[in-house]
Amino acid sequence: MTPAERRIERLAAAHGARVLAYLTRRTTPHEDAADLYQHVLTTTWRKIHTVPDGDEEALCWMLAVARRELANHRRGTTRRLAATDRLRDAIADRAAEHRARTTGCTQHWTPSPRRTGSSSL
Repeated sequence: MTPAERRIERLAAAHGARVLAYLTRRTTPHEDAADLYQHVLTTTWRKIHTVPDGDEEALCWMLAVARRELANHRRGTTRRLAATDRLRDAIADRAAEHRARTTGCTQHWTPSPRRTGSSSL
């Protein structure tokens, strides 16, 4: 195991529970916190050589990464909800247009009277 691998394992063991708790308190649904925590660990792994050496400083660094991941998550959720609203409105508009077209067609339509009895051939 490389020194970087040992360090990431030590950081995860020492601070993982606190970082995950931080994310869980601020995330809805709470299940998303685990995904965000994975992003924090991935960023920590990628930037392991820039993580401060001190234990408290490393925790603060990881919490700052968690805060940025949380902000990204919230922005993504906001964008997704806005897109859903736009799609819902577009579908409602199309449905209203369709109803208007078909209502206009049926207003001018008069059914032909049904023939009763037998026809002679």
